[in-house]
Amino acid sequence: MATTRTSPYDRLTASASDDGLVQVVVETPRGSRNKYKYDEELHIFRLNCVLPAGSSFPYDFGYIPGTQADDGDPLDVLLLMDQPAFTGCVVNARVIGVIEAEQTEDGKTVRNDRIVRSPVMHTTFEI
Repeated sequence: MATTRTSPYDRLTASASDDGLVQVVVETPRGSRNKYKYDEELHIFRLNCVLPAGSSFPYDFGYIPGTQADDGDPLDVLLLMDQPAFTGCVVNARVIGVIEAEQTEDGKTVRNDRIVRSPVMHTTFEI
């Protein structure tokens, strides 16, 4: 008997909430040389590539589940945060801009914009 495996990220919505926030899934944390990519078939994060020595991701890099960009992947997001999150972390964020970009693979160039978002925290600390 075949089983259907679903991802917990499948339950996230791509539409903005009433307060304009969208859920972003972090793939690659700030400061990492390792670039991770979500494998939709196996529902796991895989190591996609390693950046050259001296290079690292300056911000958390992720995607908006349930969306599709021109390159066929979900919409890419740069999260501007002071500290890195972790791979698989879901962050509520607000759009603050877009970086228009192109990506060339196998001689084919496609548009591959990055949405710039700022996280929104609703946390109260008690001491």
